[in-house]
Amino acid sequence: MRGRLLIGAFRDHEVDAAHPLRRLLCQPTSMGAPVPVPVLTLASLTAGDVTELLADMLHRPPDGVSPLAAALYAKTSGNPFCTIAYLQALHREDALRADPQRGRWHWDLAAIAAHPASANVVDFLATGLRELAPPTADALVAAACLGNACTLGFLALATGKDPGALADRLGPALERGILVTPNALAIHQADRGAALAFCHDRMQQAVYQLRADAWRGRLHLAMARRLAQAGAAPGHSLRAAEHYALAAPLIVETAERVRARAPMNFGHLYDLVEAERFDALDQPWDALQTFERALRRAGAQRRPWHQALITQRAGYCYLRRGLEDAGRALLAHAHALYRHWGALGKARAMRDAWPFLDASQPGEPLGRMTADEAAQRGIVAATGLPLSLSRTFM
Repeated sequence: MRGRLLIGAFRDHEVDAAHPLRRLLCQPTSMGAPVPVPVLTLASLTAGDVTELLADMLHRPPDGVSPLAAALYAKTSGNPFCTIAYLQALHREDALRADPQRGRWHWDLAAIAAHPASANVVDFLATGLRELAPPTADALVAAACLGNACTLGFLALATGKDPGALADRLGPALERGILVTPNALAIHQADRGAALAFCHDRMQQAVYQLRADAWRGRLHLAMARRLAQAGAAPGHSLRAAEHYALAAPLIVETAERVRARAPMNFGHLYDLVEAERFDALDQPWDALQTFERALRRAGAQRRPWHQALITQRAGYCYLRRGLEDAGRALLAHAHALYRHWGALGKARAMRDAWPFLDASQPGEPLGRMTADEAAQRGIVAATGLPLSLSRTFM
């Protein structure tokens, strides 16, 4: 893939030596040695950085804000996201306040010292969220149940609420920056297509924890039922199945259990169509992500004929997008799946289309390979997926 600059971000404590990303960075390419990948480590802010930040924000000389900087650094240990969130909390509680007449800021060091701190970002954020009015908190938790982003219309559909009422309830969350939107006017006008997103994935996690498991379970079940009744749109049926899965213990009627499971039986085929559509629209990263989801779902449903087709189509997409190593691994896996299933004519057609498969071992499909053998081929054995290249670089 020539002329492309790929930039990825990850939390180092979540990527250990056994993580697929580490293996990917060390994997030889078709040209031989691994491509050198520069890694820039973003450390926490130092005490001096916090002092400079506050001096710039409050328009004061560094020595004038050093007591505040020291108190803030003691609470946040220089975590950038926490530092900003902490400042916002102090401002809301009037421990950091503006004096318009004098044109300067004042702060209460005693109040700051007494302010609770937490080593866990999610716990810290959740503490500040508990002061939200119940209607706002309920609407926020509903949005968090739908993921990191949604539209106002989809939130209204899932909750059964009027878009205008939801916009009013979410207003305080938008003002505080808990939610962000590219078009505030569209939210004000209760436009169903208005986009909403949480300011940070940690914020979504904190909001999700505002309500107890039982409360969220009932909400997921109610959402599942509304989405299942929303019409024949495949996307709604699949989203309904996802919420049904999270509320499975609450489903008591056999008929509803069957309905809850049905959309997921063919979700992988819907994902295949969506992946092909993204590919045709020249949206490669959306295509690769959707292919990966289709592969996961096909593997979970244990439909080898569908898994073989999806794996073949994904491999072809990877090859055309310049991800040659992953594409070859996927096509070799599809070839093995066809042979194992008994579709020898299809396997022969694949060898005609991709001659390199002649040299590959016919072997067994990934389900019968050891984890080490699969890792050597650049494949995650547990799911039959390639290394998650699309998520790694997005």
